Amino acid sequence: MLRWRRWRTIACVILAIVVVLGVVDGAATLYYGARVKAKLEALRAAGKPLLCRDIAPKPVPAEDNAAPLYVAADEIIRTHNPGRTNGSSPTDQPAEVPPEEVGYSRYNWNDPQDLALLAKYLREDQRALALLKDATSRPAAVFEVDWNQGIETLLPHYAKLRRLDRFLAVSAIVAAHQGNQTEAMDRVRMGFVVSRHASSDPVLIGQLVVIAIDNITRRAAEYVLAQGPIPEDAARRLADELERVDFPQRYIAAMHAERTLGLDAFSRIRRGGNLDAIVGDAPPGRALRNRMYLWAYSRLLRPLLYADELQYLQCLDELERYGTLPLPERVNARMTPDGDPPVPRWAILTRTVAPVFRRIDLRFESALAQRRLLQTALGLQVYRQRHGRYPAALSELRALGWIAPIDPFSGQDLIYRRQGAGYTLYSVGPNLKDDGGQPHWLQLPKEERGAAPQEPPPITATGDFVWPEPGVTKPHGFAG
Repeated sequence: MLRWRRWRTIACVILAIVVVLGVVDGAATLYYGARVKAKLEALRAAGKPLLCRDIAPKPVPAEDNAAPLYVAADEIIRTHNPGRTNGSSPTDQPAEVPPEEVGYSRYNWNDPQDLALLAKYLREDQRALALLKDATSRPAAVFEVDWNQGIETLLPHYAKLRRLDRFLAVSAIVAAHQGNQTEAMDRVRMGFVVSRHASSDPVLIGQLVVIAIDNITRRAAEYVLAQGPIPEDAARRLADELERVDFPQRYIAAMHAERTLGLDAFSRIRRGGNLDAIVGDAPPGRALRNRMYLWAYSRLLRPLLYADELQYLQCLDELERYGTLPLPERVNARMTPDGDPPVPRWAILTRTVAPVFRRIDLRFESALAQRRLLQTALGLQVYRQRHGRYPAALSELRALGWIAPIDPFSGQDLIYRRQGAGYTLYSVGPNLKDDGGQPHWLQLPKEERGAAPQEPPPITATGDFVWPEPGVTKPHGFAG
């Protein structure tokens, strides 16, 4: 009898604990759920997108849409896919490069044999070039994408645009090598139009593709400008195109899109949806651990799920606010050890699906700095053609009516000085220090210098963004 009473007492205690935990769980779920709902209502009232379909680019008339032309041109290039056949070049692609990523991307434009091969391939792909001329004359490119799929949205057109941009870059290099600078400059400009068209997708991965395309096209522009004088009208067309992507605004749009994708992830967990889409390509051990956390979130820890979602929304608010700060304040935040918005360790999903926080804007600023270097270099070429010499200062460019944009990192003029018959032009780069015009990629270990320079370098890296890099053999090929 005594034993029975003891077991009954234990059962009553357990039942009481379960009831109390259920009440606490319900109250906490209601509390945090209400806070999340209120936050979403405030965002909606502020006009912020909350659903994935809200971030979809607006449709355009068929005659204005470049997307089908890009798809058709990519099919031609993929079908041709010359690959590498000249084993004498130091850029033989590694075996792990997928066949569809070879194409025009891994040739040495300092090798006459490679240039001859590329010229031959381009003659065979003239139809693709004609399609790209038509596509880049159109105002927009809206691809068929089902944005309602949220974090499972497929974006295959990004790989197509990068392939096409490598094709355009190579065609510019070959045209410059053959002495046709007007055609070469126009193909560089077309590459930057591809970049602008890609920027119509607001998601962060899309904006990073824009920056990759910019890097590919800029390296072709470096080659073209080194080959000889550029006709002024072609230089002005390119300079005008370089002004047409607003990187600060693209950063804000990317944060809006990331918010909608994160909300989609939280919604999937509450519904018990596809957890693999959230776990992604994490290593097996971490993926299993994250899957277990997410299962517990969806079944047992609803209050924590809502609290995590609230953390995520607050984090994105901070990122959006951060993007509107003056550059010096953003730089000071980046340079601190805890430069990212603080996220509690228990906020598992926020830590899993949030973007790379504050340092992601460094890529946007670096791309903007590189564009401004190119704009200024074009102006210097035009000035020299008019006056037979480079200007003594960038103020003379402005007197010529040419854009002489400021360095986005310093907020002052790019650093320019005459050097013999040439010049040195550079941005101080992410560390905000004038390193005397030493190219940042020369700070890399020697074994890494044969690849494309890292864009951007680490925040604290020494070295500047230099145009041109004097006395240095530039890397060749396109890894981006």
